[in-house]
Amino acid sequence: MTVRLTYCDTKLTSVDDLVALRANTEAAGLEIVVLQSTARHPLWRNAHAHTARALGLIVAAGGAPAAGTLMLTSLAADVVRSDALALATPADQRRRTAVAITVAPGGRADDGRWLFVGTDLTGEEWRTHRDELRQRLGALGHPANAATLVFAVDHKVMQLPSLDQPDQARPVNATSGEGGALVFDIDL
Repeated sequence: MTVRLTYCDTKLTSVDDLVALRANTEAAGLEIVVLQSTARHPLWRNAHAHTARALGLIVAAGGAPAAGTLMLTSLAADVVRSDALALATPADQRRRTAVAITVAPGGRADDGRWLFVGTDLTGEEWRTHRDELRQRLGALGHPANAATLVFAVDHKVMQLPSLDQPDQARPVNATSGEGGALVFDIDL
């Protein structure tokens, strides 16, 4: 099965540009969109619902509680758990967050679970926080031995065999996109 993951920084790409990008790519059965820098003002839920509607998706996790990291999915995703995490950061740095969803493919838990994590960490911060992420995601009930783990970090997507093997992350190459929006097709 192929999952289409789109990673977008809304500071660099408008929702209209993202809609146009998605219109030019072949539709996938399961689609996940990770948006960075989304609205955090008092009406953030309305803004995120509008974005999801414009993209033909639903809000899965994130938003203002995740410091603007938002995860949207297609209806084909059976999200069985979602969480927004604030990560430990020094007082002189901006807040860092992660949004996680666990998906049961085809709506059947016996097919294995997939864990998708979108974060505003940079590549270097990922190395600093990966143990904290692993422990906190496991404590929240996300499967450490998920069939597939996908992390969207700093405009890159990495696939891991499990939360317990962060050093075995392998990059996933973007199949299309430009500027602040990139599309990744991930074979699971």
